[in-house]
Amino acid sequence: MGKPLNVEMETDRFVVYRSENGTARGFEKPARVLGDDDRILIAPLGDDVARSTYEALDKTGAGEVWKKFKRVGIKVNLCGGIEGCPSTFSDPLVVEGIIEHAKSHGVEPFVCEGDMRGFLADGEMVKRRGELSDVLERTGTSFINLSGDPVGMLCLGLEGKLTLPRQLLDPETAVVSSTLPKDHWECGISMAQKNMYGAISERRKAIFHRGWNRIDRAVAAASRILRPDLSIVGGRWAGAGWGPHFCVPVRFDRVVVGTDAIRVDKYMSEIYGYPYEKVRYAIINSRGENATISVMSDSVPPSDETIDMIRRYAMNDKRRLLWKILLFPQYFLPHRFQHAMAPKIEKTAANFHHRFIDPLALKRG
Repeated sequence: MGKPLNVEMETDRFVVYRSENGTARGFEKPARVLGDDDRILIAPLGDDVARSTYEALDKTGAGEVWKKFKRVGIKVNLCGGIEGCPSTFSDPLVVEGIIEHAKSHGVEPFVCEGDMRGFLADGEMVKRRGELSDVLERTGTSFINLSGDPVGMLCLGLEGKLTLPRQLLDPETAVVSSTLPKDHWECGISMAQKNMYGAISERRKAIFHRGWNRIDRAVAAASRILRPDLSIVGGRWAGAGWGPHFCVPVRFDRVVVGTDAIRVDKYMSEIYGYPYEKVRYAIINSRGENATISVMSDSVPPSDETIDMIRRYAMNDKRRLLWKILLFPQYFLPHRFQHAMAPKIEKTAANFHHRFIDPLALKRG
């Protein structure tokens, strides 16, 4: 009979314990992922984006979610974007609305992101994402790097360990996935669940791309174990096209809010015209259950013009497969080379985006 585990945290989804040498480890427990609440709200954003977001959270009963927790971790997408290209990263003013709503209910929020293969999620990155730095300053909110206190987690259906951040594993912390919608050349779409992939503590994320479908299993595991208590997809912009980096900016001006990330993603896959059954990480996590959606009565869906604009450039499955084949070799470059080169080419990528991608948003007919 083995020694009892020195358990530090345990939920219905996982166990975290200390090994004999003091290392934090954990393992996933079988659990249902699809939530019982199938409601989603599509809320328009007015001139005061933060206030509109706040009101949307009120309508969806976010206050009842906050009551269960002491803290709120707002996982944003920063490192997956390009400087000066707001159609590639989370809308800071939406984040501000979440912060203010959490604080008004007596819960302490923090904003967080993990290191990516090309970028560190640090103060410099926050500054390069423009308005977010101002939001954090005027709301007095801290930013936390999710790569500093990892737990090596054994996950169901994924070989090897997934390092996940202790801050979001904490049972007293509500997890919010806040991201703007965009295409993804490898996963099809990047919405609420894909955003949680960025919370993985490991910086060398290329390792999750070196198996043909391993990225989908890693996304599924991260979003399953760090299951968002609230998912908020949207903002002033949606990104369509060659995502996650080269995204045609389409005015979206709304947020899609729900307590179930799978259902939020399913709705957004419909907006993007991408087959939900091809979103592998969502199919893995729904485990054969039908992800029904009940759109709340006071929702305001995107206009036909907005949907047409998104779908004009959105990734279909054939294009996704083509780009995946073409770009797959890049993940086998040495990690140090990837870490060193990405910051150096970001400005070049931004210039390319402004010159060739942004003008596509102005084309009609």
